Amino acid sequence: HVTARSFDQRDLHLFQSLAIQTSSTLENGHVEQSIARLTQLQDQLSHQAFHDSLTDLANRSLFSDRIDHALLRRSRTGKPVAVLFIDLDDFKAVNDTLGHSAGDQLLIGVAERLRSSLRRPDTAARLGGDEFAVLIEDIDNPIEAEAVAERIFAALVEPFAIAGQSVTVHASIGVAVSDDATDSASRLMRHADVAMYAAKGAGKHRHVLFISGMEAEIPGSHD
Repeated sequence: HVTARSFDQRDLHLFQSLAIQTSSTLENGHVEQSIARLTQLQDQLSHQAFHDSLTDLANRSLFSDRIDHALLRRSRTGKPVAVLFIDLDDFKAVNDTLGHSAGDQLLIGVAERLRSSLRRPDTAARLGGDEFAVLIEDIDNPIEAEAVAERIFAALVEPFAIAGQSVTVHASIGVAVSDDATDSASRLMRHADVAMYAAKGAGKHRHVLFISGMEAEIPGSHD
């Protein structure tokens, strides 16, 4: 089951709208119109619970749930599932030099390019900060997942126009591919995270494919 995130200010506004709409329903008897509006508000709340408020990509909860479902399908198709962890290199420098608003605009721009790099069935997520993730289903071998990482690098080549400045972004990407029926969402995400830190340690602006034993080489990580 998916565990939703905590509610924020946007959710509070929707709850207030929900209360006002419900009150209006009772006072005016416009039942059909009000039910339609309440359904719309419910859909908005559901969407906001599982999507990142800045980029509208899937959040960590929804992403983990999508991996679980993909692994269940894998048991029928036999085709591996891949997870990519993407961390922007030196993102803090953008916030420090141009401000947090500019940093947010950059994250939105990265999210848009990330979407453009994927097939329709794939899932892109923002896990928090400057860390993104991608779920790729029905691949035949790890090379396909690594090819997606290269497409993401290519999508980030063109500089972003942020706060009147031309900002170039690089990323480090960790790639993990399911290898047996015992894989879980948490295990795949952990392996992709370990591989991403390995990419950082190898000099950034590259991708690394997780291999067994790699977790022992990354300080503070374990399988």
